[in-house]
Amino acid sequence: MTSPETLTTHHDPPTLESLPPEMLHCILDYMMPEEPEMGETRPVNYSSLVPGEDWHSFLSHRRELWSLCLVSRKLASLAQGRLYKDVVILTEESLVLFLRTLEDSTQLVQDTRSFSCRLTLSRPGVVRDVHRALNMHCDEEMSLLVDKSDDFCTYNDLPRPEGHDRTPEAIVSYILLRLPRLETLLLQTPICDDHPDYGTLVHDLVYFRGQFPDSPIPPRFQMLVDNRSGLTWFDPPETPFKHLKTLKLQGDPELGKYFEEESEDPPECWGVDPLRYLPLFWISSKLTTLEVTCDDGSWSFGNYEVSPGSEHEHMRLDPVLGSLRHIYLHDSLTLPLKLGFILRHTHQLETLYMTPRDDPEEDDHHWEHMAHLNIKEGHEQSLDVALGKYGMNLRHLDIAWLDQPGHGALIGPNARLPSLPKLTKLEKLAIQLVVLYGKQVADPKLTLAGLLPPNLVELVLEDWWFTDIDDYEDQGYWGAEERVSHYRRKRDYRTNALNTLLLFAEESITRQPKLKNVLLLCPIQWTWIAEEGISLDFHFEEVKQAFQRRGVEFIVDEA
Repeated sequence: MTSPETLTTHHDPPTLESLPPEMLHCILDYMMPEEPEMGETRPVNYSSLVPGEDWHSFLSHRRELWSLCLVSRKLASLAQGRLYKDVVILTEESLVLFLRTLEDSTQLVQDTRSFSCRLTLSRPGVVRDVHRALNMHCDEEMSLLVDKSDDFCTYNDLPRPEGHDRTPEAIVSYILLRLPRLETLLLQTPICDDHPDYGTLVHDLVYFRGQFPDSPIPPRFQMLVDNRSGLTWFDPPETPFKHLKTLKLQGDPELGKYFEEESEDPPECWGVDPLRYLPLFWISSKLTTLEVTCDDGSWSFGNYEVSPGSEHEHMRLDPVLGSLRHIYLHDSLTLPLKLGFILRHTHQLETLYMTPRDDPEEDDHHWEHMAHLNIKEGHEQSLDVALGKYGMNLRHLDIAWLDQPGHGALIGPNARLPSLPKLTKLEKLAIQLVVLYGKQVADPKLTLAGLLPPNLVELVLEDWWFTDIDDYEDQGYWGAEERVSHYRRKRDYRTNALNTLLLFAEESITRQPKLKNVLLLCPIQWTWIAEEGISLDFHFEEVKQAFQRRGVEFIVDEA
């Protein structure tokens, strides 16, 4: 007879390591932190963050992965790979510690796919704290290695503003040249003249990328490296940037926020000029995406407007920008003229996305600066002409401006874009009504369906007219009386707008047969509602039903 003891089965308590490998990988993948969007200021400290905020979620997930590294070697090997896959530098100390890790454990960073440095490397406070961290965490040999780059720049008479220390740039250069599988690079850049641009960083990356036979340095960049010699200690172990696809330039968000909200005397013009970092576009032949926050609108194309066959042809932008397929500009001061220049030099562009900086005064300054060009209707440098000639590969177009004080010709004839219907590959469009209709808003021949490309799938219409700028700025101060007064003034406008949308729902059946989604954004909600608590949907039920009958989802929302 079997004894009770033999029937008893002892099971070890389940652990994370006992899970099937595929399940364990799924759990760890879920724990991978998602980096907050560009333009977000870095967190001051973890304890001050509110649960649910992007940075709180990001740092919490990283802490959890670090904790797993202490459980066992097996979990450490799995968690470390995920920690170093996407590297985000938020403090001067973390920059130096990553440099030390790079030297002590090279294998850990072999699979790094993304490197994000959210420090402005030329700010005096950053330079000071980097030196402090070097003294605290690095031995003498490592400190000497970093110093060599700074000494070399001085020896070779490279540009060095008075009193500017290049050490943080040298560290980032050294790190980037040792991340052979890097696919995405985010650099936080200076936005004012008080903080010099990254001369050392650009020189280093161009020079060392050019040392490999598959990538001779183009003539336009040769002047950056003519004096370079004796940097064998800095040489990358293998060809860098072979896999780099995305370059992100983040204008210093902390300083930008200060200029917008606190400074009593901000610079007349501030932001990033992406073309100052033009050599970085060349370092990877696979670069397809450029994303910029807080550009200054200058896009200094003037030096590169060179005709084919001229003696300065080597200075043309096309070979450098030609690989770009997607450009995203956030909080931008880029005017239609400069968007046209971008299109002219990126003939394969599929995405052009631009949201304007919410600063009417600075926006006006840039439009006024264009007045000296004296551009007339139909000018070859208008955005409309550029779209018609070079925008035929666009699949996603999203553009907007707060105002265009008297310079509508920069957009196109009658301040609108009649070339849009020719963009047959365009599938996603976000556009302001004022840019569709321009000065011809009362022309009955201009139906909405006739103004749009034929193969749209997603359409975002912004209920914005340049004459709304004062109401837009003042609406936050309106009381009930002002809201009701504005609502009443817009009665005829609402009637015409609703009739336009109803006609579009009917005509788009044949003219935009692929259309699936329409979103109407209303920056001034009081045009459509007279008091708080009433949904924006109130006026649009008939419009929604008209679109629904043809299988299109229609949504109205605040901008």
